Amino acid sequence: EAIEILSMRQLRQTDKPLVFINTQGFYEGLHANFMRMVELKFAKPEILDMYAMVPDPQSALDYLFSYVSTPATRREAD
Repeated sequence: EAIEILSMRQLRQTDKPLVFINTQGFYEGLHANFMRMVELKFAKPEILDMYAMVPDPQSALDYLFSYVSTPATRREAD
């Protein structure tokens, strides 16, 4: 489900916040994979700004409560 939200954010279909609670480094591999995708140009660097990675539930709540949404708009065809 998290990857679905990330995809929807890339397509500008939603602006829902996405936060991973990185307990004991569980999501380090996922973050490294996203960084590698950017390095290899399979993804744009902006993907790294489309989610937050936090160490604990309180940090996740802080992120969610402070999240400022921007209207989701689809890109127009050229």
